[in-house]
Amino acid sequence: ARGLDGLSEPYPDIRMMAARYIEAMKTLQPNGPYLLAGGSMGGAIALETAIQLKSAGEEIALLAMFDTYSPNYDKKYSNNSKASNLDKFLKRFESLYESKNDAASFFKQVGSIYGSVKGKIRIGWNLSLSKGFQKIHVPIPHKLRYWYVEYRNWATMLKYMPEIYHGDLTLFSESGTDDRVVLDVNKGWNEFITGDITVIEVPAKHSEFMEDMI
Repeated sequence: ARGLDGLSEPYPDIRMMAARYIEAMKTLQPNGPYLLAGGSMGGAIALETAIQLKSAGEEIALLAMFDTYSPNYDKKYSNNSKASNLDKFLKRFESLYESKNDAASFFKQVGSIYGSVKGKIRIGWNLSLSKGFQKIHVPIPHKLRYWYVEYRNWATMLKYMPEIYHGDLTLFSESGTDDRVVLDVNKGWNEFITGDITVIEVPAKHSEFMEDMI
């Protein structure tokens, strides 16, 4: 992934990532049919790669995703807007006031608020530190580097909205360990995929999909 050298900037757009991967793929296999797959965010990159290849007249023999959610999933099944996040934060303070006579509950609420604020400060600090290293052309230290690339890629994923893919999808999904799966077994991909969506349940958590245990 771009950025892992600690100097280059991660791609700001999934379409750019897919185009770069297509260039690399074609050096080994100039023409289809292609077998494309990706896990989590990689599933969205595989989809975009398939879309670009199909628009260029190439054949896609397989498009597979490993526990990848569609961009609209959270918008449909949870309220993650900035306004709702602010409401949640304010409700923590409201709960804090209501629990002032219950010491255990009070300190639990304090800890929750502190953790939220601390997390936001840590993100801001890590981003500033990463940018600082880049500005003076010094590789970002490895531990911080992996965090930075993952954070930037996640931000890129959140703003991606694919075009309609006219083909089939094989979706490997965790088998019920994530409550969101129950709400839509297709993970929201129906509105982006015109072909068949085959869901294959895997007895693993999202974070375990690429591990040896499965």
